[in-house]
Amino acid sequence: MKNIALNDQIEPQALEMADVMTTGIIQQFPSNFLR
Repeated sequence: MKNIALNDQIEPQALEMADVMTTGIIQQFPSNFLR
């Protein structure tokens, strides 16, 4: 149960970090993300 509780605390921060990194990659290489 401790692992589940810890994951519940960490997951939102991990998802936010992923969003920030994704935004940075898109800004650095915008032509790779155009259709």
